[in-house]
Amino acid sequence: MKDSLISEVFPFKLAALAFGLLMSIFSFMSYFHFRNYGFIADFNEVDVPVLQLTSTQIRLISELSLIIESNREETLKAEAIRGYTENLKFSLEEIENLIPADAASAAQILRIRYLIEELETGKQMNLATIEELKTLVQNYIEDYLLRKNAQVDYEKKISSIISILSLISIVVFLFSILVVYRKYQNNLNNISILSTKLEQEQIKSINTSKLASIGEMAAGLAHEINNPLAVIVARTDLLMIKLESNQLEVDQIRGSMEKISQMAGRISKIIDSVRKLSRGNTTSELTEIDLNEVIDDVMSLVQEKGKNLEIELTSQLHSPLYVISNYTLISQVVINLINNAIDELRRDEYQNLKKSITISSEEDESFVILRVQDSGKGIPTHVREKMFTPFFTTKEVGQGTGIGLSLSLGLVKELKGELFLDPQPLPTVFVFKLPKANRVADTATR
Repeated sequence: MKDSLISEVFPFKLAALAFGLLMSIFSFMSYFHFRNYGFIADFNEVDVPVLQLTSTQIRLISELSLIIESNREETLKAEAIRGYTENLKFSLEEIENLIPADAASAAQILRIRYLIEELETGKQMNLATIEELKTLVQNYIEDYLLRKNAQVDYEKKISSIISILSLISIVVFLFSILVVYRKYQNNLNNISILSTKLEQEQIKSINTSKLASIGEMAAGLAHEINNPLAVIVARTDLLMIKLESNQLEVDQIRGSMEKISQMAGRISKIIDSVRKLSRGNTTSELTEIDLNEVIDDVMSLVQEKGKNLEIELTSQLHSPLYVISNYTLISQVVINLINNAIDELRRDEYQNLKKSITISSEEDESFVILRVQDSGKGIPTHVREKMFTPFFTTKEVGQGTGIGLSLSLGLVKELKGELFLDPQPLPTVFVFKLPKANRVADTATR
C-alpha cells in the first residue's frame, strides 16, 4: 500500500522524462567533448607533422635549385642531388602515411614521386623540373589544408548545433524539474484534502455506527425495563384491589412488596450499568477494575436483545478477574464482539438451529484472557484476512459500517492488550487479552 501511495503522489513518468533529458544533455556534452578531443589529437598527431614535413620538402627543393645552378663538378653535384632526393622520398612517404589518400591526391603523389626519380637518375636535372616539383608539393599541401578547413567548418557547425541542443535540453530539464516539483506539491495537497475528507467520513461513519448501536441498545433496554415495570404495576394494582375490598393479608402484602422490591432492584441494576457505560473515561486512563463487573453490566444490556432473537447468552468467568484497564473501553469492545456474533446468528440460515454466545475466561502469568464464542458456521479465510480492515463488512448495504472490529482493535491497543480471531476454523472465537492486575485471583468458577 505504501508503494502504491508513493506512485500516486510522486510523478514518476514526468521525473523519468526529466532524467532522460538530463542524460541527453550529458550525452550531447560527452559527444561534443570527444569530438573536440579527437580533433585536437588529430591536429597534434597529423597536421603539425604534415606541415613540418612539407616545409622540409620546400626547403630541400629550394636547395636543389641552388645546387643545380652552382658551378660544382658534375660528380659532386650528382651526389648532392641523390642525397636531397633520398630525403625528399622519405618525407613524401611520411606524408603519405599521415594523410589518407584520395583520387586527386594520389595523382599528385605519383607525379611528385616521378619527378623525384627523374632528378635522382639525372634525366631531368634542370630548374623547370625543380619548379614543377615545388609547385606540386605546394598544391598538394594547399589541397590538404582546404580539406582541413572544410572539416573545421563542419566541426564548427556540429559544435553550434550541439551547443544549441544542450542549451535547449538544459532549459527543458529545468522546466521539467519545476513541473515535477509543482505536480508533487499539488498531489500532496490533494492527498491532504482527501485525507481530511476521509477522516471526516470516518468520524461520520463511527458516529452512525454508535447511533445504530445506541438505537439497538435502547430498544433492548426498553423491553428489559418494561418487563419488571409491568410486574410492579400488576402487583400494585392487585394491592389496590385488595385494599378497596378489605381483603388485604399480611402475607400477600409481604409477597407483593418483595416482588416489587426485586423488580425495582432489577431496573436499578440496568440503569446503573448504562450509567457506568455512558460516564466512561474517554481519556483511556487505565486503572484496576474487576472484569466480572464489566461483563455482568454488558450482559444485562444485551441479554434482552439475545432473548428476542432466541440466542442464549451465557458467561463462564472465574472470580475475581482483576485487570489494569478502562471500564468504558472494555465494555465497548465486548459489546461490539457480542453484537457481531448476534448479527451473524440472526441470519436466515440459523433460523431453526440452536443459537448461543458464550463468554469465558482464563488466565496466564501476565494476562486475563476473554473468549467470545458463538455457534455460527465459522468465518471464511478471505474474510479473516480483511475483517480488521476499516470499512470492510460482509453485511448488506445499510446494515453495517465495517468499523466495529477495526475500532475495537484500536481500543484494545489503547488498553495495552491483544485482540485476534482464534485460528481454528470452528467454533468462531474472538480472543481478548488484557494485562492482569497484581493480585492473587480466586479461580473458583462462577
